[in-house]
Amino acid sequence: MADELQPKHWSRFTGPDAPVLDFVFTLSETASRDGFPEWPGRPVSSHWRYPDPAKMAGDEWQRQLAYTRTLAALERQLRAFMQLSFSSLDRIALKKRLDEIGTEQEAAEAAQ
Repeated sequence: MADELQPKHWSRFTGPDAPVLDFVFTLSETASRDGFPEWPGRPVSSHWRYPDPAKMAGDEWQRQLAYTRTLAALERQLRAFMQLSFSSLDRIALKKRLDEIGTEQEAAEAAQ
């Protein structure tokens, strides 16, 4: 099943048949340069920047290490996301907290 997973361009989620989303997380380093639409259903969105491990130069073990680091970092962010108290946060506070989670990850990577 995981073999079927792949990145999807954001335009796939903007048409009339697009699923209603509660949250949108963009992960690409270049995604923040793109202009995003007003998502259907107005989900809370945040940009968590990650380098593309597929573009990593070097030996196979170095590329594998880049994938492993990205996956571990994303897992930490998603764990922090899942621990949020959604019922006690309004839309603005939730957006702020999601952006903080992304910024905390960037700071952790810069310290490595």
